[in-house]
Order: sequence, then structure tokens, then C-alpha cells
Amino acid sequence: MTDIHASVPFLAAAQAPWARTRPARLGLGPANAGNLAAVDEIFAPDFYSHPLRQSGTAPVRTAWTMVRERFPDLRIEAEDIVVDEDKVVVGATIHNAGPDAAGNPPTMFELLRVTDGRIAELWGVSTLHRR
Repeated sequence: MTDIHASVPFLAAAQAPWARTRPARLGLGPANAGNLAAVDEIFAPDFYSHPLRQSGTAPVRTAWTMVRERFPDLRIEAEDIVVDEDKVVVGATIHNAGPDAAGNPPTMFELLRVTDGRIAELWGVSTLHRR
């Protein structure tokens, strides 16, 4: 994965620890590891999730816990990352969660808005089969 921080002003200037690492640190690494302690480092205190229709970091912890309980070996692999101003778009493949309705590994698409080096807002969809 290419280190984009030197060429992306808001990432280069951001003070949050995740902003100084590779783009997968946007939440994929901690989510893959089930690292709930990283939630407050990655997400703004007033974070809003459009898919969950909830604010704050507690819903993120709950969602990550539920997903990890259901799919303990789940791994999300970023395929595409696009950064423009304060927005980051991530297209990813979800591994070890069973096939989607078409028999393929599920995919995920998220649009993140970053403020002060933390994820402030998220929109997303996935083909993960929720049985």
C-alpha cells in the first residue's frame, strides 16, 4: 500500500496517530484486530454513523463487538482508497465472513469525513449477508 500522507495536506497536517500511518489505519486494522481501545483514537467524540443512525463512539464499539462475535476470523482488506480534501473513500473486500448472495466474498464501500485527524462521519454499504 502506498503512503499517501506526504501528498495529502489534511493527512500530513493531522495530529491524530492514525493519520500518520498507512491509510488502512483508518479503522480497518483495529477493526480486523477487534481493538476496541482504538475507537476513541480513530473516531471523533461526536462521530455520526449514517448506516447506524447513531452518534458517538459507543455504537462503533457495539457494532465491532457484534461483528467479531459473529465472524471471529473476519478480515477487511482495502482494495481502493481515494482521498479528496476531508473525505476518504474506501472500497474493500470482506474475508472469512461467508459468501455474499452471488457466492463471492462480500464487499464494502465507505465514505468517511475526517475532522481534526479523526473520522467524524461515515456513510457505508456492504454485501455482507446478514442472516
